[in-house]
Order: sequence, then C-alpha cells, then structure tokens
Amino acid sequence: MSGKKVATHSKAKNESTPGKRTPAKRPIDKEDQNSTPKRRRCLSIKRNIHPESSEDPNKTAPLDELVPDREKIPLPVTLNVIETVDLRIQHLTPLCAPICPANVPLDTIVKDFLVHKKFISPNQKATPQKITHHAWGISEMVRIFNENIRSHVLTTSEIKEFDKKRANASKRYGVIHLLRMISKLHEINIRLSIYEDIKGELPEFLKFINDNYKKYWNREAEYSIDKHSFEVRTGILLLKRDI
Repeated sequence: MSGKKVATHSKAKNESTPGKRTPAKRPIDKEDQNSTPKRRRCLSIKRNIHPESSEDPNKTAPLDELVPDREKIPLPVTLNVIETVDLRIQHLTPLCAPICPANVPLDTIVKDFLVHKKFISPNQKATPQKITHHAWGISEMVRIFNENIRSHVLTTSEIKEFDKKRANASKRYGVIHLLRMISKLHEINIRLSIYEDIKGELPEFLKFINDNYKKYWNREAEYSIDKHSFEVRTGILLLKRDI
C-alpha cells in the first residue's frame, strides 16, 4: 500500500535487538551553543618561600624545629663571661656545682628590676600579679624558668638536691642558672608568641643585671673552690674590674 511507511535500516536494527535501549539525547539549547565553556580551576598549592611570615604564633613545639636557624638571645659582655665561666666549671669540674641557694635568687633580681623601672617602690612586694602587669615577658620567663629548670638547666648532681627541696626554682637559683636557661630557650617547648614577648623584654632586663653584676654574682660566693683553683680551671682572672 502507498500509505504504509517503510522502516529505516536503523529503526529496524533497534527493533531487532530487544532489551536494549538507546540513550536519549539532550536537546541542545541556543544558550548552550552560544556560551563559552568554563575553565577548570587549578588547585595546585604554591610553596611558601617565607615560612616565618606565616608561622602560627600559638603553635607549640621546640623552637629549633619550628623555625630553623633561630638565633639565641645574645648576652651582654659581662654576662657572657659569667656564662663562659660556668660552662668551663661544668666541663672541668662537674661535681663543683654553684652554691645553692644563691645569695641573690631570681625573684629578688626581678623585684630590683621593677624598682629600677619605678613600677613598684622598694618596700613593696613584687607579686606575680604586679610582675605580669608591668613586665609580661619577664613574668613568662620566670614561669618557664620554674617549670623547666629540672629538665633543661640543672646538672645531674644538682637534680638530686633539687628533688629533695622541691621549692620554686626562682626562690633558690640566681643569675648563673638564669643564663643557662636563656642559652637553652630555643630547646624548650614554648609558644612562639610567648618567646617573642620574652625576647622583646629580655635585653633591658639583661642590661640591668649586666650593669649591676657585682650585686648578683660573686666568685667566692658562687663556687666552693678557692681563687687559685677557680682561675686555673676557668682561665679567667675575673670580674673584679669592668670588662
């Protein structure tokens, strides 16, 4: 018959394989034809060439791991000599520890500094609250000194004596142990923000001790050895004159 449509080849092929369905094609709109394809965003991470500028100030870890090549806090000339003396004594005469308690403990040095700065009067007590209020970095230094003296500052022979007393270190130890702690500050677990606060206030505090070292350090009162033995062991004639 003339009115009957003849099946095309493709249609006949589709009808001859039952169970298979050809996916429907989505009609193309005019907008799709005219729009430009979107570029894919690159998710690559750029390497930070300035690690110190993006360091989290609240991150806690040994400072030498967080910021490589961090310099130690420098000491004034006279205090550097005192530290050198102590290192030589530790090396050559390990059992000759500084006499404890020190004649002038760290707490007294801090109070003298606050008086010097006119934050408190000489007859006032340097309470933790006042130290925190007037010298936050110094207060944190004292806290770190008390918390870490056993693990980072004391020698083996000193630890035994420390364990017997169990008193606040800042009430028993003076400038020698303070300088030991400052030289090892980069090895102590401490927040970077706190380290920066200490570093900011220490230079003035150390200069004060350096200018008044005869009040806080005395050879005869620090080590239980005579003058001749001291000079032979350390090679330093010592601090009876300004350096």
